Amino acid sequence: MPNSHVLCFFYDRLGPAWFKPDEVQLVSDALAVLGWFAREHGAEPDQIHVVGRSLGSGLAVQVAAARPVAGLVLISPFDCLLSAVRVLLPYWPAWALKDAFDSVSYMPRLKCPGLMVMGDADKTVPLSLSRRLQAQLPEPWPELVLAGAGHRGLLKRAEVHQALGHFLAAHARAMA
Repeated sequence: MPNSHVLCFFYDRLGPAWFKPDEVQLVSDALAVLGWFAREHGAEPDQIHVVGRSLGSGLAVQVAAARPVAGLVLISPFDCLLSAVRVLLPYWPAWALKDAFDSVSYMPRLKCPGLMVMGDADKTVPLSLSRRLQAQLPEPWPELVLAGAGHRGLLKRAEVHQALGHFLAAHARAMA
């Protein structure tokens, strides 16, 4: 897409580390990156699309709820972290999670268009968790459900690139 920029950032210290940032710090960092990116490109946050995948969808939802953004794309999103953890560990106690990433509670605050991308064979974040999240929207967003796709590898699929391109182009034209 001409005249477009893409920024990807790594969540510092999510792997082995002495200090691990909590949800509040991660969201604060994501908001800071959005502000920096907007300033660097002479734009406003409402001219920027935010994309989040898996755990990043929890951050992306909170960023879009806190700042007006042009659009939001969620890839393998879940309703809350506890639901996603309990897919693999059904009896995991809520008190044992440091962070909630309760995206459901932020969905009513979203004022931007969105797109959801999911794999129908995702065993980490099943479709049901993404659909619980979507159910909190006043109107459902378009979705791309990839047959036979699991949790990993969605971003390597041509259909995902095409859907993202169409979504971003449609909303870029609407903003112009």
